Amino acid sequence: MHLTLSEYCGRACKRKVGRQTTWLSGRTLWGLLIFLQGTVAASAQGLDSLQITLGAVGTVAAQPYQPLWLVSNQFGALADQGMDLATHVRLSNAHVDVEYNTQGDLIDPRTGLIQVTPPRKGLYLNYGLDVYNHRSFGRTFVQEAFAKAGYRHWEVRVGAFEDVREEVDPVLSSGSLGISGNAQPIPQVGLAVTEFTPVPFTGGWLQFKGGMSHGWLGRQRWYQHSYLHEKHALLQIGKRRFRLFGGFHHYAIWGGRRSEQAPADRSTREFARIVLLRRGTGADQRAVVEGGLSYETAWGMLRLYHQTPYELSVATRLLNLDQVTGVSFVPRYADAVLQRLVVEVIYTNYLQGERYYNDYKYATGWEYQQRVIGAPLLTNRIRAHHYFPAIVPFSWENTSGGVPGNDNIVNTRVAGGHLGVVYRLGALFTGKTVLTLVQNYGNNPRSPFYQKMQSYNLQEITYCSPHSGFSVSGAIGFDGGELTDNLGVRLSVQQQIRPFR
Repeated sequence: MHLTLSEYCGRACKRKVGRQTTWLSGRTLWGLLIFLQGTVAASAQGLDSLQITLGAVGTVAAQPYQPLWLVSNQFGALADQGMDLATHVRLSNAHVDVEYNTQGDLIDPRTGLIQVTPPRKGLYLNYGLDVYNHRSFGRTFVQEAFAKAGYRHWEVRVGAFEDVREEVDPVLSSGSLGISGNAQPIPQVGLAVTEFTPVPFTGGWLQFKGGMSHGWLGRQRWYQHSYLHEKHALLQIGKRRFRLFGGFHHYAIWGGRRSEQAPADRSTREFARIVLLRRGTGADQRAVVEGGLSYETAWGMLRLYHQTPYELSVATRLLNLDQVTGVSFVPRYADAVLQRLVVEVIYTNYLQGERYYNDYKYATGWEYQQRVIGAPLLTNRIRAHHYFPAIVPFSWENTSGGVPGNDNIVNTRVAGGHLGVVYRLGALFTGKTVLTLVQNYGNNPRSPFYQKMQSYNLQEITYCSPHSGFSVSGAIGFDGGELTDNLGVRLSVQQQIRPFR
């Protein structure tokens, strides 16, 4: 996913995350947080790194909606309307076992601020809260609230938080086919190995990472209060310059209820069948298989990654040419002009019998809080209504007429290319360019999306003060083609404060 440059400039700039609504009770979350904080403090001296971020984002567009890359892949933070002003306050803190770290390792040398995710060499505790207001002061919501505690790369996490688990580029990708940064973070509780970790007795040549979580999808769905099961496992071979990796991600929407229908199975037995990938469940299941390689050169890190999606709730063929395939390059030196480069191909038009992201029973499909959970180039009814007014979004509160299944994500077949570049413009300015060209096919030849060509483009410039924590960013988005022509502008200002520095 590609984020704003304010996030990319030296950790002193804003991290955009998704909003969230109904989830764990505050008593449960903060009780766990206090317990974990006490555990870390008792084990060794901690480094308090409280940060406060104040920010404002203004958007304006020629159409009653924004160009795609001005609002997509922003973790649901910005409203997709013609003109808006969003403000937010974020508090975050990290306690790190300094028996395993020196304080100098924890400070970002470019900003003088504590790193958002400290080096994980010992025990640590991270927690944060982000409160947003958008729709021109018409809606206030908690965008992020979480607690994470771990040892090295092993982590327990509770709450709603920004997270990209797939192996696509985390800054410039068009979006993962699994869970990307397009929708709000889904409230969850889980356990994860966050980085590749050596497997014992392999001499460091074999590494693994993975995790499992249980999430809550809230009320804005056809089956309300349904659950999200997610697990992933990846292996990596190699410990020098050349490495190969591969693995899978499994997702299942299950449980939930509607007032006029019998509740879906929420039993422990159903959960066990989903975890073990057994047939015969009532869940909406999908998977993403990943693979790739990385090669460390004298100039930087070169990575190739590939994703193949599968809909597990229906019969599917193992041979599948649908994919997101990308190449990324990150230079070795922080002062290089080229900071990051990504080239991607996305193709989801091979398996003609599939309807990615849709389900007959769980009619909302792969959507959360009105945004597609995965790749934003695949379009739901809310976004499609901007292009074709005859496509009307469903009302999930409708209890009389019903909602047809397999029809909420209305443009699931696309073929296109994507280019993203981040680069330095002197010592204090950074630029980002994103160019995407896509041929759309809808869900079938009768779709108004069928064979419509469209481009989505973004140009952004960011100024970051190297020591004050202040940043300002301006972006222009332009969409042109057979779906829409739209021009928009986004202006972001933020100030990060360390009150106890």
